[in-house]
Amino acid sequence: MTTIIRCIMWVVLLLALVAIVCSRQFLEFVEYLTPAVAEWLKAHPAVKPTLVLICAALVIVWKVWKHGQRFIGPVLRPESYARGVAEDVFDTEARLVVKTYLEQPCDPRRFERWLDGDDLIDWPIVTCPKVIERQQVQDVLEHAQQRGRGLRMVCVVGEERSGKTCVAWQAGAKIGRAGDHLLEVTTREHSNVWSKLPQFCRQVP
Repeated sequence: MTTIIRCIMWVVLLLALVAIVCSRQFLEFVEYLTPAVAEWLKAHPAVKPTLVLICAALVIVWKVWKHGQRFIGPVLRPESYARGVAEDVFDTEARLVVKTYLEQPCDPRRFERWLDGDDLIDWPIVTCPKVIERQQVQDVLEHAQQRGRGLRMVCVVGEERSGKTCVAWQAGAKIGRAGDHLLEVTTREHSNVWSKLPQFCRQVP
């Protein structure tokens, strides 16, 4: 249903409400229920359409605010809006990586455990100055930032323990720091993130 048709329906509904409230039958119905209110309405005939217009204005404001979040949110608070959409679409399967994640200091003990292979990589480790940026990061960025029609997937391929994960995370950190939306998949098994990506992209410009 198009926006024009919806607007026409709301205008027709508003006119119908004004006609009903201003009708004699409505006044008789009110008089049947509460005679005192009916007498007051007879003494103040302008109150009825005014009340209808106020109620209609409140409904319209609420509808505009509800549906306008998609257009207002990305402009006024893009990161907060995108994070809310990610929570609604992916629940706990993925999260939006905000800049505060990329600015967290790295715990030296965790860094040593990661070097020894006893801990998983995360954003404080990736952004740690001790981690040397791989040459392949720029290649990944060039492929990842190519614009095209529809969704594209960039795969980092290499031998075991060749640094594939570190390259991918370093490229992601650069994308996040540049202001683009960066999603981190937090569920490793049976994830529906890939099927939900189009919905996220439709809601977040």
